Amino acid sequence: MKSSNKEELTIKQADYQRPVSDDWQAVEADQIQRMKGALWHLLGNAVAYLSLFIIEFVLASIGHSQSLHADAFNNFSGIVSSGLLALGIWGGIHKSDQKSSHLGALSGWEAERRNRLMRFRLQDLFTLMSGVIMLVMAVQVIVSGVSDFFNQKDVQTVHGVTLWGAGIASVVMLVVWYYNQHGGRKLANSTLLAAAKDSLSDAFTSIGTLISLVGVLLFQITWLDSLASIVIGFFIFAAGLQIFKDSGLQLINYSDPRVEKDYIKTIQQISGVDQVNAIDVQYSGNLVTLSLVIGVAPQMTVAESFQLNEDIESVMKIQYGVIDTKVMFVPAIGVMD
Repeated sequence: MKSSNKEELTIKQADYQRPVSDDWQAVEADQIQRMKGALWHLLGNAVAYLSLFIIEFVLASIGHSQSLHADAFNNFSGIVSSGLLALGIWGGIHKSDQKSSHLGALSGWEAERRNRLMRFRLQDLFTLMSGVIMLVMAVQVIVSGVSDFFNQKDVQTVHGVTLWGAGIASVVMLVVWYYNQHGGRKLANSTLLAAAKDSLSDAFTSIGTLISLVGVLLFQITWLDSLASIVIGFFIFAAGLQIFKDSGLQLINYSDPRVEKDYIKTIQQISGVDQVNAIDVQYSGNLVTLSLVIGVAPQMTVAESFQLNEDIESVMKIQYGVIDTKVMFVPAIGVMD
């Protein structure tokens, strides 16, 4: 009888490990495919930003426009941020799958899963770096604009050729924004959606630049050009700060308390769950994993707890897109045998 039980347990353990490992490999393969799609989008972004930087910088120098010059450097920051984001995604795609030695105590598939999850965090790290670059660029643009604003006698007359630069940039950046937004949603890629926010901000700054240049040329308000460059600088700063904040919070695994409450409420409605004692949400790029401590009836069997684990993981995957849920079971407080 004991031999039969041991045989049955071995079979159940094999059944437990095999589908989880297979599921994770499928998730990883899907994420890598999506990352490759996002990589091509970002390379397209870099080409667009580089083209606009050259066009605006040349026309700003010819037409003596401080605001167009600021917008050119705004697009230069776009080249840097697109390059960093692409590098982060490329690193995630090609990161070695070698298992980390400190995970040796874990089961084979679990060690591999955790090691591979780390590759997707590179996106967040390089997104954070792009936010820092944008903040530095913004400060430089603001300082330059303020300097010109208070030294109008040294400012040269703006020429009409600058309108072409701002007009072209406005149209191109709106196209880039749509390209990123559509691609980010289709690929469910947070890095590409962050790039979409950046490109929409860039589109607005280019439109603002165009409006300010029209005002300067029509009404001969020379200080408006410098004022517009300062405003553009603050737009860049705001966008960079938002990207820095979002990626930074993901890197430290900050979870919105409202999201955690929704998770807990959903889990507590699952039959067999008496209490949710602890919850830990982890982010790895676009992937969300969950670790839980669940209070259950002390008399619950191993087979019942295994099935409850499967039920919780299935509900969280279907309802919230959580790719992996690990559950630790403890006797519920106040529940008697």
